[in-house]
Amino acid sequence: MCTGDTVKLICGHSLVHFRTRCEKKCDTPKGEVSSIHDTCASCHPEMRIAQLNRNHALLMREATEHYSAATKEGRSDDAKQLKKYMQDLRVKREGDVEKWNELGRGGLDNVIWPGKDEREEWNYSHALPWVSNRLTAAGGRGQQHRRG
Repeated sequence: MCTGDTVKLICGHSLVHFRTRCEKKCDTPKGEVSSIHDTCASCHPEMRIAQLNRNHALLMREATEHYSAATKEGRSDDAKQLKKYMQDLRVKREGDVEKWNELGRGGLDNVIWPGKDEREEWNYSHALPWVSNRLTAAGGRGQQHRRG
């Protein structure tokens, strides 16, 4: 049996780390299972929204070409259907974007790590200037500890 750790994400995906592998090459290792309030890169709302926008632009471009051809050729019924399709496509895109915006990512400001005491949470976006300077001088975020 393979051994390792599994971290479950809010998007339903998991991060899996194998410490040892058996001959069966198990999909899920036996070991600690934890969860964090974050998404994987594929489900990151900004990435999903960019993907939705690309798909929407492609479908709109194709529909617009067909609509133009239908109006030039006098096919008013086809043009009417295509116009309705483009309106429905816009509404669907708006709904999908709203859904991904509402999901949120978690991420740096609000990842909830299992077992982490709320009083120990550190919010880098609200860091004091001296902390930001120290982080910049160190070449990254580093680790910050609260005193007291």
